[in-house]
Amino acid sequence: MKKLFKISTLLLLIPALFLTSCKDDDEGNSYVTLPPTKLQSHTGYEKVTLSWTAPNSNFLKEYLVTWTPEDNGGSATVEAGITSATISGLTNEKQYTFTVVAVYQNGEKSSALIKRITPSASLIDYETPAYLTVTPSFRAAFVSWLPLNKVDGANVTKFIIEGASAEDTVKTEVLDPEATSATLEGLTNGTTYAVTVTAVYDTEVMMTSEKTINVTPSDLITSITATNVANVQFDADNIAYTLNYVQEEDFSQVKVAFTLANGVSYNGREGSGRVTLDLTSPKTIVLVMNEIEYTVSIAAAVDPNAFIEGYFKIDTYKDLEYTSAGYIGPQGEFTVTTTGTAPSFKTNTLKEATTNAVLHFNYKSNEAVDLKLAVNGNASSYKIASLSAASDWTDYSFDLGMLISKNSWTEISSIELFIGEKAGTEISFTDFYIRTRNDSEASLASAMFLEFASPSGATLTDLTEMFSYTNGLTYLYVANNGAGDPQINTKRTDDLSGYNKLVMKYKCAKNFSLTLYYNVVGGQEYSYNFNASNDWAEVEFDINAAKDKVTAAGGSLSAGGGMRFDFDGISDGTTELYIRDVRFVK
Repeated sequence: MKKLFKISTLLLLIPALFLTSCKDDDEGNSYVTLPPTKLQSHTGYEKVTLSWTAPNSNFLKEYLVTWTPEDNGGSATVEAGITSATISGLTNEKQYTFTVVAVYQNGEKSSALIKRITPSASLIDYETPAYLTVTPSFRAAFVSWLPLNKVDGANVTKFIIEGASAEDTVKTEVLDPEATSATLEGLTNGTTYAVTVTAVYDTEVMMTSEKTINVTPSDLITSITATNVANVQFDADNIAYTLNYVQEEDFSQVKVAFTLANGVSYNGREGSGRVTLDLTSPKTIVLVMNEIEYTVSIAAAVDPNAFIEGYFKIDTYKDLEYTSAGYIGPQGEFTVTTTGTAPSFKTNTLKEATTNAVLHFNYKSNEAVDLKLAVNGNASSYKIASLSAASDWTDYSFDLGMLISKNSWTEISSIELFIGEKAGTEISFTDFYIRTRNDSEASLASAMFLEFASPSGATLTDLTEMFSYTNGLTYLYVANNGAGDPQINTKRTDDLSGYNKLVMKYKCAKNFSLTLYYNVVGGQEYSYNFNASNDWAEVEFDINAAKDKVTAAGGSLSAGGGMRFDFDGISDGTTELYIRDVRFVK
């Protein structure tokens, strides 16, 4: 009677999808085929568990595990990120020879680790905590696992739960041998921890969880705003806040609104909360996350340099003549005439920098003006959307979210606005402030924008000086003369399954086609035709059918998945294709 063999690993053994183009770029490449090291084993009833240390290589594809004798042997593959395997269905008291080989992306194999092991009916068949789930909380994580089966010959005495990051390791112990959950406290918000659970037996054997789960604890409040407030500051623990407000009249209270993190509630409501803050003393509120209550303190302090509702005051200027000045608020106006080649003005301290920030003002100008922006006194300036000539007050908005995120700014101490490159421009500003995105802007910001890289058979020039959600990233693409298969590679930053449309803008003097690989494996390809256009044209494609084909072929839609754009019909070495604002939307 033949026995059934089962192999399990720290994660489900899904064959690794090595993302490559139809033309295998790695074919013929030669790597240093380092072998795995430190092969260890644990022997149980009709099974053997192997573990090893991974080689230091970025080109590892998988591991090949084999065992003999031939009449009761077998083999299995283990994906590159996993370093253990359990082989079940073996014969007790029979010696087996196990080998572990590293397999690389070019097909080459390393030398083998070899170990001879004999499973035995007399050995204790220890249980390992399995099916771990980890839920992030505030400076903590809730960890659960399945109950352990009773083991003949040994008893569980406790569980050790460990969270390890690059900076520190946090541990806790649960003395209940029948426990199935624990809370790991003392974590640092925003830091990723690898969480494991270990069962400790009275035989001094320790069995560690079969898979490691990464978890990042989260803040309770993600943003906070208030009336008559120009600056919002988090304390070192991201718990208490300082509100810098303008006391232009005698008032003692201010209304505060805050945005809650996912899973956090205040007074039974999720999403957001509001309180009226007494300026004479801190306000204590109770937030709930994962059924755990947290007390948050909100305090206020007077800042004489702040101005009401985030409106700006002119701090310094150069190469300008001005006829009126002050803070550029609802009643404040700044009117100038440029006198130099790099005219600019600089504002006072603004409020906290958030990734949903939009620069706003109203203006009048006698001519079109190119604008550049410098933040926090930085020598680097960023080109932003230009002004057209306008004789009447005209609204201007520019999304600063990507710039703030790119530079990891937590505050904006000042803004310097450069107004063109010549003298004689007459321009007026009012209602100059930073606001949050409206619903339309927020919807666009939720799109998954793609950044192109690694062109083949073509040149790719990044024309983007500054990213905004109104114009995206801009590229100039020129395929080489006679290129047989020009292409651009990219990766997704999010799971594609939640998006329904592909949107892009283009300009090109010739008709062309695009063959798009949503997942670069198995040859899934979807072709679209584009008409020539001398002006920016936007196209939109429903991708649901394409996603279904990828899934049916065994491909992945997960974040980080490889994608490929093949542009055809313009491989003459001269035709210019301008590409902008390539994104997936929901």
